[in-house]
Amino acid sequence: MGEINNDRSNYKFGDKLPKKQQYGKCEFEVDSKNKIAYPKKEIRGDIARIYFYMSNKYNFKISKQEKIMFEKWNQEDPISQWEKTKIKRIEEFISFDSEI
Repeated sequence: MGEINNDRSNYKFGDKLPKKQQYGKCEFEVDSKNKIAYPKKEIRGDIARIYFYMSNKYNFKISKQEKIMFEKWNQEDPISQWEKTKIKRIEEFISFDSEI
């Protein structure tokens, strides 16, 4: 996990399917030459929703090209039950934390 985060750096995400075996069984590819990271399909919607949240909450800029790709990813990988549970837990934690 740390190796992937380190290799990904702050590279933008790309839409092609990752090559297998760059990180063992983890389906993720980092193209250091072109500074692009390619995540597997099953997590792309999660990534898109995180970027949309950051953009909305913290005025994080997303390029037009990234927005189109993230919208596609959001449609192709809809929100899972786990994501819904996680969001609920975070909201409960934030609500509890603000009461203190």
